[in-house]
Amino acid sequence: MTTLATPVFDTRNYTNITKRILVKNVYQDSEPETIRIANLLGVAGVDVPIKEIVKLTPAFKLGVNGYSFVTTNNGYLLYHPDLRPMVCISLY
Repeated sequence: MTTLATPVFDTRNYTNITKRILVKNVYQDSEPETIRIANLLGVAGVDVPIKEIVKLTPAFKLGVNGYSFVTTNNGYLLYHPDLRPMVCISLY
């Protein structure tokens, strides 16, 4: 099982920002800029079984000796056909 999540923002609000610039010891107002204000609404997430991801990789496209595997962006192995969990027990 793996989980996918993403933040959800409400980006409908806009506001005008005017900057004050110091020019020759005198403050001047710049042109007003319209910027978007994003309010965080929440987080959307879904759990996806690894078996469903494996179904998306058909064997005929991988070739005779090909296989698929899945890693995370940190380099952890999520799925491999020859994956065998290793348990390391150290006794002191």
